[in-house]
Amino acid sequence: MPQVDQQLSLEEELFCTRYELEILSGIVNFNMLERWVPGFCNPQTNKEHVYRYNWVKDFVKDKKVLDLACGTGYGSFTMAEKGNAAQVVACDIDEKTVKYASIRNRHPNILFRVNNAETFTFENEFDIITSFETIEHLNKPEAFLKNANRALRSDGTLFVSTPISAEVENHAPANTYHMVEWGFKRFRELVSEHLQVEEIYLQLSSVPPKPDSRLLSRVLRKAGLARQAS
Repeated sequence: MPQVDQQLSLEEELFCTRYELEILSGIVNFNMLERWVPGFCNPQTNKEHVYRYNWVKDFVKDKKVLDLACGTGYGSFTMAEKGNAAQVVACDIDEKTVKYASIRNRHPNILFRVNNAETFTFENEFDIITSFETIEHLNKPEAFLKNANRALRSDGTLFVSTPISAEVENHAPANTYHMVEWGFKRFRELVSEHLQVEEIYLQLSSVPPKPDSRLLSRVLRKAGLARQAS
């Protein structure tokens, strides 16, 4: 097992702290969480994200993996460190998030890159592609699936997850970061247009209570990140 160097320079630590405070500011000021950072959301949401990668890690041993929309890198690190993936290419569209991931979740078997889920151009390169809670954010989900099909080796596997809607297609979901949410049947049809669906899993959860954010508000005001009253 390669050794993971988690010693950060002062500059790296300051960058990460600032990034985390900005995430915290979005939660407290707007009750919105676009980027998942472990420890910066309610326990149920955190558990759901962690579980997906703890589950998929058992499929990646000695595999070359593309973690698409890797976010802050927790899942990429889990697959490299606990899943013993041969290599994880971890991509996200946001440059600042990729920098944060490459610092907080640095690992010798992970290559962090800025890339777009709708336009990435890998070809016949990966044994596994993971993309959790991503496709619903895209303007062109079909392009993502087509690119994933091209990037996979002939016996490769895509692990993809998305929230399931009560409607066939919901183009105005409650989550403002989502472009569309699909019903179960429609999502399966969408994926089947580009890849062969082999297995389907459901992840069930309860709605957690809204956390008390008064202490967080005070922290943000001191850091100069709290929203100013107009």
